Amino acid sequence: MKNKAAFPGIMRMIGLMAMVLSVLGCGTKGRITLINNGKSAYVICLMDTTDHQVKRSADLLQSYLEKIGGTKIPIKIGMSEIPEKAIVITTGDRATHEDAFRINTSGKQLIITGGTHKGCIYGVVYLLEKKLGCRMYAPRFEVIPKLKAVRIPPMDISDQPVNEYRNVYGRFTEDENYRDWQKIDIIQDQFAEGYYVHTMNSLLPPAENFKKHPEYFALINGKRVADQPCFSNPEVLKITLKKLETDMALQPDKKLWSVSQNDNFTYCQCNACKKIIAEEGSPAGPVIRFVNEVASHFPDKTISTLAYQYSRTAPKITIPAGNVQIMLCTIELNRSQPIAEDPRSISFLKDLEDWGKIAKHIYLWDYTVNFSHHVTPFPNIQVLQPNIQFFVKNNVFSHFQQSNCDTGHEFSELKSYLISRLLWNPGINVDSVITDFMNGYYGAAAPFVRMYLDTLQGEIVKTKEFLNIFGHPTAHEKTFLSEDNLAKYFAYFDLALKAVKDQPDYLLHVRTARLPIEYATMEIAKSHTDNKSIPRERMVEILEDFHKTCVDAGVRTLHEVGPSPEEHYQTTKNYISRSWPKN
Repeated sequence: MKNKAAFPGIMRMIGLMAMVLSVLGCGTKGRITLINNGKSAYVICLMDTTDHQVKRSADLLQSYLEKIGGTKIPIKIGMSEIPEKAIVITTGDRATHEDAFRINTSGKQLIITGGTHKGCIYGVVYLLEKKLGCRMYAPRFEVIPKLKAVRIPPMDISDQPVNEYRNVYGRFTEDENYRDWQKIDIIQDQFAEGYYVHTMNSLLPPAENFKKHPEYFALINGKRVADQPCFSNPEVLKITLKKLETDMALQPDKKLWSVSQNDNFTYCQCNACKKIIAEEGSPAGPVIRFVNEVASHFPDKTISTLAYQYSRTAPKITIPAGNVQIMLCTIELNRSQPIAEDPRSISFLKDLEDWGKIAKHIYLWDYTVNFSHHVTPFPNIQVLQPNIQFFVKNNVFSHFQQSNCDTGHEFSELKSYLISRLLWNPGINVDSVITDFMNGYYGAAAPFVRMYLDTLQGEIVKTKEFLNIFGHPTAHEKTFLSEDNLAKYFAYFDLALKAVKDQPDYLLHVRTARLPIEYATMEIAKSHTDNKSIPRERMVEILEDFHKTCVDAGVRTLHEVGPSPEEHYQTTKNYISRSWPKN
């Protein structure tokens, strides 16, 4: 549904908001009344007739003002004279941050000025959220107040993001409106098509080169293997440059091109590479020297490369060129404690600090979900803000938060909403954002869902146990997923379900939020069954409820690579029939 104002909880909130806005607007000097009783004397004026983002921002504002106030304010392009009652949207000085915006009033005019990327769009979203009470909590769930009078107070507000690139990766970002409301990017915004990460197999295809020229590839234990290239081989550089020249001609507008190692732990140990590694004190040495050579041939492009697994440690001698981006990955780290506070993260801390001293551009690839079990409790809310703040402190201003956000994944909607705001401003009040989300997304069930979240987080804060992004629920069956704790969590959800039992959308949100504890319960139970096990009615109920909620909510995946909810349901039923004797 597009408009949730019909639900009682939201109606109370919106009614109060409308009353406050109306009262404040009455007789208050300087306030602008955009719409009154379904009528408006305003026009939306566009100063730039060619800028896509200016036109999109105008369409966005027009659409939502109509939903709020009941009238469609016309859009006028290229007017010779700006009328007294106008909403003016334009791009500002090109020296301004490309996503920055300014919103100010002048007389009866409202002026939105944005940077050259999406500043105008983000200015419109700010106005709708902060001044008119709109929210988009998920791609298919937004809150839009219904107001008789749409009034804007006098203002002069400017804002811009701390981070220049903000990607909260997942299927939610397939929705353009959702991306713009959360002020986040996608890979295609920066990277050339086909040139994101692990590109050496494309630049130097083993099928075309390995048989004729095995010396182009890594020497491991005296044998050439096709897993990685030999970065010290000059012919590899020539082939890479030729391929890049060809592909860059096909995508001339793209500035960022990845030249990066393949996704495995192998690296070349030929004499030339070993010599460089010894000099640099890191297997990253041959990679950075190679990438610097590539970057020197394309001074108008930025060449991105990975500091990942074997290449994570910064070289001692070679400094990345000014047009080289270092993509640093946190794949090995614990997620229960902030990186800067966890003794288990010492080596990564050093690597980040070292790269931060020598690299002009750092792109941080972080992981905020359980990849092997997307639908299982993964209590990491407490580390999101301190980690992002720590990255920024060490000169990281481009972020890829791999959250794999999609319906049914553990608190996907909340985490996407929160991380997006942290990437824009790492200093936000996290508790306020969570409270706002809970109230808007779960309605009257919010206090009970919050109890669950806080209890779950509290358990791992106490134990500080290792939270692995590939961990199985059984790893925590004696701590935050113990039988007693699971019983508490189910009790909270019983109260939450009861609170919204007559409100279908909120009810489905609560049922979906309960999926992780159902999934964990089943996975732990499976690990304790044998050929003498007898089915418990409660466990069968959980399986059936889990399956029905997945169907009703449209859950598509349970793992990064693995069975769909339907396949999970069928295989679990087959498992039960094989494992349990007839009762």
